[in-house]
Amino acid sequence: MDAFAVSISTGAVYRGKKIGITLKMATAFGVFQGGMILLGALIGETLSNKLTYFAVWIAVGVLCAIGINMVVSAFTRE
Repeated sequence: MDAFAVSISTGAVYRGKKIGITLKMATAFGVFQGGMILLGALIGETLSNKLTYFAVWIAVGVLCAIGINMVVSAFTRE
């Protein structure tokens, strides 16, 4: 959505006056948006392989924190 908003505003400003700028921006947005997807997939794959062992313990910790927060909030007046 951010790239779409910038593209719309740039198109409104230039309205075909400078097609070179428009093409450069479209190419830059396309390359970076595609690159971020690939980078995210690579980082996600790497981290998922390393965090698989700890995933259960992370879930236990999060659920315990939520439970403790619920018990504490039940005994406090706000």
